[in-house]
Amino acid sequence: MATSTTKKIYNLQEKVEILLIKYPSLRDCDKLLAAKMWEIELRKQNLNLKTTPISIFLSLYQDGKLSNAELISRSRRKLQQTIPELRGDAWDERHSEGERTRRTI
Repeated sequence: MATSTTKKIYNLQEKVEILLIKYPSLRDCDKLLAAKMWEIELRKQNLNLKTTPISIFLSLYQDGKLSNAELISRSRRKLQQTIPELRGDAWDERHSEGERTRRTI
């Protein structure tokens, strides 16, 4: 049986997948992807990303009411690993450079 945390992770991965499909420009930038995710989450709480004080944003983030940036990034990487259509323009470049580095070590 899946734990509550596991369910949250799968739910996050589904949300990330929807964003990557809807906004291809987010495929190569985790910062933009996280910002878009937070914008949506704040809107659901009737808050505006542009007008919400940073103290409220940080409090929500610390309390786990906003998605964790590392988990958003991890979800994107996993999705792009398994679904090539969700890869950004820089994906091949990043992975070929990683392979060159591994060969030189």
